[in-house]
This record gives sequence, C-alpha cells and structure tokens, in this order.
Amino acid sequence: MAGDDATHAHHAPQLVVAPAGEVALPYRPHLDGSVQRLAAEVALSPSRFSHRMRELAGMPIRPYLRWLRLRRAFTLAANGTSLTQAPQGAGFADAARLTRTVRRHFGVAPSDILDARRR
Repeated sequence: MAGDDATHAHHAPQLVVAPAGEVALPYRPHLDGSVQRLAAEVALSPSRFSHRMRELAGMPIRPYLRWLRLRRAFTLAANGTSLTQAPQGAGFADAARLTRTVRRHFGVAPSDILDARRR
C-alpha cells in the first residue's frame, strides 16, 4: 500500500501557472473545489496546498475558486448559454447565487456585465 502512495505522489500533477496567468489545476475545480480534494490531486497537504496557491495565484484558494466560477459563468453566458443555466455549469447552486456573488464583488447584476461586454 505504501508503494501505491509513493507511486501516486510521484505521478501527481504539479501546481503551475498557466500562460493565461491562472494556476493550472488538475481538474475542473469550479464543480468540486474542496481544498482537501484539490490538495490530494497534487499530492500536497491541505495547508501546504493553500500556502502554495497563495504564492502562485496571489490570493487564497477560496477567492481564487470563486473567481474561476465567475469567469466560467460569464464565458458560458457570452457563448450563448442562458443566465439561468450558466451558473450551474460554472458550479453555482443557481442563478440567484451567481447574482448575489456578482453584486457583492462588482456592485452590478450579471446582465449588466454581459451587456457591457457586448458593446
């Protein structure tokens, strides 16, 4: 069993910064972004993973994951997914949760941001 753990750790993905400036994570964290799962995917303890993410992303893991979900929701909506479906595709519980998050961070509704992008 210990050999299996060592093999898994040896082949675990690494945390790196992708060319677009975001941290390349081993799977779609906007759908299940628990720190424990993400840390396990890259063979780090949750505390070491959190520390490393702060170094690479410049912010703590939870705000970074929220940013990824927001970005994914707006990408989906900009590509034609409705604002009622895009939040779920990005890992939000529903459109109301996306709206609250966007209003809290940006002071406007998601539709205002999409309208501004289209101009």
